[in-house]
Amino acid sequence: MNRPAEKVPHTITGLLQSGTRTIGDASDAPDVDARILLQTLLKKDHAWLIAHGTESVDAAHVTRYYQWIERRARSKPLAYITGRKAFWTMELAVTRDVLVPRPETELLVERALGKIPLSEPLHILDLGTGSGAIGLAIAAERPLCKVTATDCSWPTLKIAEQNKGRLGLRNIDFQQGNWYGPLEQNRFSVIVCNPPYVPHSYYEATLSHEPRDALFSGERGLDALETVINGAGGHLEPGGWLLVEHGFDHKPSVQVLFQAAGYKSITTLDDHAGHPRVTEGRRADKA
Repeated sequence: MNRPAEKVPHTITGLLQSGTRTIGDASDAPDVDARILLQTLLKKDHAWLIAHGTESVDAAHVTRYYQWIERRARSKPLAYITGRKAFWTMELAVTRDVLVPRPETELLVERALGKIPLSEPLHILDLGTGSGAIGLAIAAERPLCKVTATDCSWPTLKIAEQNKGRLGLRNIDFQQGNWYGPLEQNRFSVIVCNPPYVPHSYYEATLSHEPRDALFSGERGLDALETVINGAGGHLEPGGWLLVEHGFDHKPSVQVLFQAAGYKSITTLDDHAGHPRVTEGRRADKA
């Protein structure tokens, strides 16, 4: 809903206050969201907004701002409104064709990098890459490595390729296909995956804006995890590592899947909120 320009506050401070009220309970931090939207629209940083709080904003920007605010008030993810999302040390392009990268997924990147020495040119696999967030972060941090990233969705891979180009990375290759489908007999030293793991019965308003195939996976949220864990052995080098992100209540089930598949050194790590989020395991040294 567009608001008539003469009825809206025209100053930076006025817009922020009005935007915060309008977003309300649709966000855990409506003031932060209102600020980010205005910063993005005006192409200014937080310090500039503070220093110029009494300055007026032109009518065209006011109208656009309230269009964005109304979309956020309807629980549309901030990243889909701005078209950008910060992840690791990067800013990624995102659209409704990709899952919005979450801060907790940075734990998966952190743990994977711990398995990849800087000086070794290893082959790394990122399954279900989406926007490319995980694979691109690893490629940027380990320039000697060759990263392969797969996804079944061509529109999704177009966004990942766009992010690769913006970041100027050449050591990552995107392939279209379902999980291990396009890989033939290729083997990797490390496989990482943030698969869909939300149970079909779960509902949250924010999730309704994101691609269902990237979120939901069976009645327990374990279908994709089972496929990834059971299939990894055929694509891991002896002694290689598999790391997966999963739901906070999946730890026991995921550890059982790792054990049944013959992995060693199985460990589950908590995210910054204290929830079990990433499980890792190592393939036996001999095939």
